[in-house]
Amino acid sequence: MEAAEHDILVAIDRGERAFDWNAWFGGVDTAGYLTPQGRALASLAAADLETLFGSSWLPKATDPASRHFIAEFGATSPLLALSEAAASAAYVETLRWWSSLQVLKQRSIPGVQSVLKELRTDITGHRLRHSLAQARLAAQGLARGAEVFVEPSKSRGGPGDVLIRAGGCEVFVEIVSSLPVPNQDELAYDDHVMWLWRQSADVSWTGYVPGFLNVAREQAWRKAVVAAVAHCLESGGPGVVDLGSAKLTAQPRADASGGKLIGPDVAVDQSRRLAGVIDRKAAQTRGAGPAWIWIEDHGGLHQLTPFSGMGIEDKLAALAELSRPLLKDRHHVAGIVWTRALRSSDLESNDVVGPFGMAFKRPLPGRQVRESIVVHRDLLLPEQLNLIARILDREPQWLAWALETLDVSTLAQCLRVYPPTGTR
Repeated sequence: MEAAEHDILVAIDRGERAFDWNAWFGGVDTAGYLTPQGRALASLAAADLETLFGSSWLPKATDPASRHFIAEFGATSPLLALSEAAASAAYVETLRWWSSLQVLKQRSIPGVQSVLKELRTDITGHRLRHSLAQARLAAQGLARGAEVFVEPSKSRGGPGDVLIRAGGCEVFVEIVSSLPVPNQDELAYDDHVMWLWRQSADVSWTGYVPGFLNVAREQAWRKAVVAAVAHCLESGGPGVVDLGSAKLTAQPRADASGGKLIGPDVAVDQSRRLAGVIDRKAAQTRGAGPAWIWIEDHGGLHQLTPFSGMGIEDKLAALAELSRPLLKDRHHVAGIVWTRALRSSDLESNDVVGPFGMAFKRPLPGRQVRESIVVHRDLLLPEQLNLIARILDREPQWLAWALETLDVSTLAQCLRVYPPTGTR
C-alpha cells in the first residue's frame, strides 16, 4: 500500500474525511499506473458514481458496523489493493460499473431509473451484484446495436431483468447470482421460496419469507401459508400470513402488479443446487414467453461440480448434463447461460460448439477472463441463440464502446501499462 492510500485510510478512520467515491479510487494523483487522463477519468467517474448510488450508499456498504456492510465489496477498491497491479485491475473494474450504469442513464434506457432506485435503497451484496449484472448485460446489448430494456414488464407477475431486441428477435433474460455454500438462514429461505411457488401457479406472493425456523414455527408457518392460498383462491381476495413478524400476502396472480419477496438480512438470492436456481427463476418468468435464465456465478456452482479445474469444453458438457433434464419440465425456459469472471494467467480466447450449446472464453481488461456457457433445450430458438452468441463473443469490446459513447479517454490513454491483460 502506498503512502497516499495509507493517509486516506487514516483520515477515514479518524473521521476527518468520508469514505466517498474519490477515496474509493485511492491516491490517484500519485498512482503510478495512471496517466493524467486516467486521473481525470477517475474524478469524473467518482462524481457520477456519487450521483448514481447516492451519497449515503458507499459509507454504509463499507462500514463493518453497519447492517448494510458488504463484506466482499472492499476487495474491488483501488484504495484497498495490495499492489499496483491489483489497483490497476480494480480501477478497470470500477470503470465497468460506472460506464455500464452511466450509459443506461445517459440514453434513458427504459427501466434504468427503477434499477438505480433499487440499488440506492437496497444496500446489500445481492442487489449490488444483480444490478451490476443487469447494467453490464444491457450495455453489451447496446454495444451490439440492439435495443434494450431493463426491468421489462411481463404479461403477468413482476418485471423481468433485461430484454434485448435486435432484427425482430427478442431475448428475455432473468438473472440470478450463484454464491458459495450459504448459511442456515439462506438455505431455509431458498427452501421456503421454492415451497411457496409450488403451492399454486395461480397465486403471486408479496412480503417477508423467513429463514430458519424451529420445528413448531415451521409447521405453523406452512399451515398459515396453505390457509392463505385457500382463502385467496376461494375468495378472489388476498390471503395473509401473519405470525407476529413481517407479513406475507398471497393474491390472485391475474390481479398481481408484481410481488416482491424479502427475507432475512443476508445475501438471499442464491441456491445450493442448480435445480433450485432454475426452479425459482422458471416460476418468476411465467408470463414472459420463452425466457433465458442467466446465472452469474460467484462461486456457487464450483461447490457442486468439479468445475474449477475444467476447460470450457468439459464445463459445457458438465453443465449440459446437469441442466438439460431440468429444462424438459420447464417448457417456457429457452435455455441457461452460466457466466463467471475470474483471474487467470491463461488469457487466450477459446470457443466451443457442442450439440446442446456453446462456450466462450474471453480475456478482459484488468487481468481477468470471462467464461460463458450456453445450454439450450431440444426445441432450439436459433435467432435467440445467435443474438446471445454475438453478445458473448464481443465481451472484451463493450467497455471500449461504452467509454467511446461517454466521450471519455480510452483505457490505453488512462493506463501507463496497457493492455492490462497482455492482449488487445
